[in-house]
Amino acid sequence: MAWDRRTVLKSALTWGMAQAGLAWGEGSALGLRSLPWLRHRQALAASTQRKLALLVGINHYAENHELRGCLTDVELQREVLIHRFGFNPSDIVSLTGAAATREAIALAFWEHLVEQSQAGDVVLFHFSGYGNLMRLPSQGDNDPLKQGLVPSDGLFSTVDSTLDQPLINCLLEETLYLLVRSLPTDKVSLVLDTSYSPTAQSLAQSPAQPLTGNLRSRSLAQAPTLPNLEELTFQSILRRRLKAQGAAQDALPKGVILRAARSGQAATEISFNGAFSGLFTYALTQSLWATTPARRLYFTLTRAAEQITPIRGNQQQIEIIAGNKAPLLIYGLLPATVPGFDGEITQILDEKTVEFKWVGLPRSLVLAAGLNSILTTIGASNGEGEQVQVQVRSQKGLNAIAQILQPTPEKLATLAPGQGLQEVIRVLPRNQGLILALDTRLERIERVDATSALSSIKAIASIVVPGEGFADCVLSTRLAAVSDAIPSSVAPTLTKIGEQRAPVLDKKRYGLLSEGGVPLIHTMGKEGEAIKSAVVRLEPQWNQLLAAKIWNLTQNENSTRLKVRATLEVGDPTAQPLISKASQRQSVIRPDFAHDNPALALANNEPILPQLPPSSPLRLRLENNDTVPLYFLLLGLDSDHQAIVYFPGQIESGQTESGQNATGQNATGQNENKKPLALIASGETVFIPSNQAVEPWQSSKRSGLEQWLVIFTRQPCESISSALAQADENKTKFPKAPFEILANSQPIAQALLADLHRLSQVDLETYGIAPDHYALNLQDWASLSFFYQIGKQISKSVPDVQAIPQIPPRGSRQ
Repeated sequence: MAWDRRTVLKSALTWGMAQAGLAWGEGSALGLRSLPWLRHRQALAASTQRKLALLVGINHYAENHELRGCLTDVELQREVLIHRFGFNPSDIVSLTGAAATREAIALAFWEHLVEQSQAGDVVLFHFSGYGNLMRLPSQGDNDPLKQGLVPSDGLFSTVDSTLDQPLINCLLEETLYLLVRSLPTDKVSLVLDTSYSPTAQSLAQSPAQPLTGNLRSRSLAQAPTLPNLEELTFQSILRRRLKAQGAAQDALPKGVILRAARSGQAATEISFNGAFSGLFTYALTQSLWATTPARRLYFTLTRAAEQITPIRGNQQQIEIIAGNKAPLLIYGLLPATVPGFDGEITQILDEKTVEFKWVGLPRSLVLAAGLNSILTTIGASNGEGEQVQVQVRSQKGLNAIAQILQPTPEKLATLAPGQGLQEVIRVLPRNQGLILALDTRLERIERVDATSALSSIKAIASIVVPGEGFADCVLSTRLAAVSDAIPSSVAPTLTKIGEQRAPVLDKKRYGLLSEGGVPLIHTMGKEGEAIKSAVVRLEPQWNQLLAAKIWNLTQNENSTRLKVRATLEVGDPTAQPLISKASQRQSVIRPDFAHDNPALALANNEPILPQLPPSSPLRLRLENNDTVPLYFLLLGLDSDHQAIVYFPGQIESGQTESGQNATGQNATGQNENKKPLALIASGETVFIPSNQAVEPWQSSKRSGLEQWLVIFTRQPCESISSALAQADENKTKFPKAPFEILANSQPIAQALLADLHRLSQVDLETYGIAPDHYALNLQDWASLSFFYQIGKQISKSVPDVQAIPQIPPRGSRQ
């Protein structure tokens, strides 16, 4: 691009460079036109330890480029900052929609964050919107591409005639880092729910609606572009200012940067049946609402990764970039110590009705929590006050309308917006089914044939349009072409937007993807298979997916009243704690086991979820700190997606720390009748397996994600016991281990819901609950979930923020 003197001078005048050498502390010195609402905020008296936030969310862009969840992200962050971290609402600036221009974002950052903050203050910047790869005019073809945030005025039709390449009015990440270095405080957090590299799947679709699996991608589906000249001029001004102050210009910025996805990956949006949000933002804020007491940064992100990984696998991994003096606490703050929230009251509608937002539940539970579910208020901010129960009457997306049970003026007086709610009774339809999306790459005749064949599959409840609603999985074709990282073979095909296409296979193969586009193991068929045959072939996988969905509907870590803890240990002969999960009512609080040194984990950029080598020796420690004996059940999905059960009624004994088994017998004695392990006595700890030398338990040999679910109950699970007995012929024992593979796990899943319903003893008629629903009292049983990855040795290299895929710009000469 030719930068003649007239163009440079015009740009310089636009940005006010004539004033750049004057008062560096003013926004005018940066060529930024001040906005009245920001000037009003700036006039507020600054105080010690202020908490300042700038939240940016953009759904609508030019040229029909659309996102749907960015405004929801801003709402979710704002609510958690105010009601969980004590931010003053007047210290939070939100820029959304058309107002979030490049100049407005830069001005708001300068006047609201840079000029108002002082040393020791907490500063948060959040961005939700499109990202894109950029190439500077001075760069060669082999130089690293730059990453940029696309503001609301980022897309326009200006085209550089030399390279036949459009310009983007972007905010370069480098510019953002320069703004961060201008802050007087070290307590800085950047949350970037965006991504930069388009996916192979998105390039095969309309650039305006890029999908990965069933999820919308936040990577702009086009090849790298040139940044607007005004952005480069502004960046130059910031560098001059930092140089004049003797500050670093190119080192990592202070604080911590949290990215929704790593280089070459796509950040995605999820659906809540009418509402959308960023997968990363929802998982992050949900973890912050649910977790108590205060936890370290890495613990919080681990909980967020447990929501992301089952959907996106390794195709969307949280990236942490630690600058100088990186905080060990999320946002550098201790959250409120009140119990975790499942919901938050947003409005008192009348003397009988409130509106609330689901905030602390995993997405799967938000979608499944049926009408008539019951929640109770947590009380005042100090945890005291009368508890009031409300019952859900309607919901859309994350918002619900609930009726106050037995309303009185006294109860109404205790309710207020911002007040927390916790689940008490979870209502679920007895007939659960899978929601399926058909891949957009299926041809019309394929979709017709698939829909016809799926009508006879009992596990399938409905079919949705891709990208328009929640789906448990995706029926896909051309699985070999599905990848979030653009392979080198695709790069030469990235020329003009109209020519962007993913590679095409000669013969089609059908299989299943997770909702986030991850191929599910053992589901891909042979080349040339008819799609109707594929649907029939996949029936065992449909049943397995449905069983796993039902199992996860039992999670109630935040709501149970049982005092239990489960710790997964790894190593032999000395087992070391890997993951620890406990009910929120757990009386014994221990340090976070995984990544107890977050600074080290940040520096090494390790995977967020715990990662184990294949065939690692495992042991589970179960602690009953409640006042009553408890039964337990262990369910799992290994990396081969096989369902596994460990049912105490099937083994001889379980050794406790006191040296006795839970039935009171000496662990070294013989048990000729093979009396089953019935329960864990109050105050006791049980190990699974009790003797690793005799009954070894190892992680899978294949790389992938593994999950275990530990369920504690006060009464035995009779329906599960019967279901296991009936399925005895279909069970295969692990070699030398008390675990059993389930060929058909769906009956066990249905039996689990039936048992929890029976144990809950909820009078359906009293609460107006239909008889074709289960009512589960969450207080009297506990379901704790574990996730970890089987993989290779973790890399210890420090991440390079510029290390991103090399994709030639359109029109570049090869």
